[in-house]
Amino acid sequence: EKDIINKFKKAASQTESSSKYRNRKSNGIADIFILERPKSHWERKQTDILSRDVASQAERKRSIKRKAHASYFSPSRYFSVMSLVSKYFRLKKANKLYDTYINIKGFDISYNEMFIEIKDQNLASLPDYPRVYFGKAFVNLLSNGDYSINFANKFNLQGGLSRPSIYLSRKSIRESFSKKVKEKKFEALSEKKYPSIWAFVYSKPLLKERNMGIYINFYLNNMDLFDFREKI
Repeated sequence: EKDIINKFKKAASQTESSSKYRNRKSNGIADIFILERPKSHWERKQTDILSRDVASQAERKRSIKRKAHASYFSPSRYFSVMSLVSKYFRLKKANKLYDTYINIKGFDISYNEMFIEIKDQNLASLPDYPRVYFGKAFVNLLSNGDYSINFANKFNLQGGLSRPSIYLSRKSIRESFSKKVKEKKFEALSEKKYPSIWAFVYSKPLLKERNMGIYINFYLNNMDLFDFREKI
């Protein structure tokens, strides 16, 4: 157990920009995934909240939709996993997952390789750098008021199966940039006794020792790296 924990601790220390853990260099035509939302986005959101000009907000929303339609398959700049997920399913339907790329910090990876559905894979065989992991999941309300997202499927860890999870603090939910991430929604989902969502997370599985056991968690730097859909 100590050997495998040390392996994953070493993997966790690898930097995002390391070419050893990336595919080809960008050719300039890939989507760009930016891991930290610029301050101007938050300032604009606050302005929208305070603004009483409903007409101007409606026009901005129409403008966003027009731009999204214009870039249905063309390269775009994305600041959230939610946007990547939406494009992933468009590309999947059009059979373009293998030849459309995402650029992260100067390196490209295809949409097909970026998205990994959780389905009992051997944990040691997974990439040492972040991907968008996804699968059916439960939403659990914790005793401290925070939430855990527990995937229905598991990873194979040393011959045994272990279900990975994501920890979402109530504070991070409240401060999320996305309007669809709301406390009331998570409360309602947590009351369901079956896997009620498809969860998507840009991260990598890390091992944690707790209460004499080993657990697999996905760590989030911010809520832009998480998305959920009630159906896909």
